[in-house]
Amino acid sequence: MRPAAVSLVDFVGLGGAALSLIKALNCSPEIAPPSPLDRDLLMQRPRVLLIEDEGLIGICVAEDIGELGFDAVGPFDDVDSAMAAAKTEVFDFALVDINLKDEMSYAVLDVLMAAGTPTAIMTAYSYDDIPQRFATLPVLAKPYSAATLRTVFEKLQTAAPRPKESDGAPPHEASA
Repeated sequence: MRPAAVSLVDFVGLGGAALSLIKALNCSPEIAPPSPLDRDLLMQRPRVLLIEDEGLIGICVAEDIGELGFDAVGPFDDVDSAMAAAKTEVFDFALVDINLKDEMSYAVLDVLMAAGTPTAIMTAYSYDDIPQRFATLPVLAKPYSAATLRTVFEKLQTAAPRPKESDGAPPHEASA
């Protein structure tokens, strides 16, 4: 006997972390198609591209982002998947771990900055270890507190708005 279908809105509070967890656990809940109300509720929440290579940290950050009223897109755990997501996913902000599986995510940060995406760096490194070209980006030092995460997102929300594309492509997509 299958459980009753659930709405996509049931997962919104976890910022997408629930679906990632379900996939990781190889579960397959029956998800009902979103109703018009569901789509409206989902579209009202800003989306955050989450790039983090540690699975448990990624889930926790996604939950914390959800508690702040955002939806997490990700987490993406390596430079290749993060770069692909930065170029194709739809999101309003980005939170990027600077070191992904022993590879620096500088190229991903460059793409996000070039697109005008309000972006913050998440790292356990010292500020001195962050390249100067990223000096204008807010930094979320690991481990972080809920208050610090909230402050970082307040900074991102007050950042200059991204330019809008008129060709239907995601507004953060890098130009070729």
